[in-house]
Amino acid sequence: MRILIADASPLYRRGVRLFLQQAGFRSLVMETNCLDDMHRFVNFYYKDRWGQQQGLDLVILDRCLPGLTTFSQLSGFNLAHPPRFLVMAESVDRAFI
Repeated sequence: MRILIADASPLYRRGVRLFLQQAGFRSLVMETNCLDDMHRFVNFYYKDRWGQQQGLDLVILDRCLPGLTTFSQLSGFNLAHPPRFLVMAESVDRAFI
């Protein structure tokens, strides 16, 4: 499983990474701290050992990620291999949704 943790806090990203490892996820885990880099990771492909192009499976996303103001910014990702998003938030702001 290929997972991207997108959060401004290096400490939070480290904690999520450790939790995933302790939960048994033996996967490729990448980290980023801003929306622009998240877009680069999500649209990045690599070839697996069979030569197939692969993308991310899951993006764990901080709702307060720098640059993210609305969920519509999550559109426009690679449609051939769209990831699932898990959005973490301290509170719900209906204007954001």
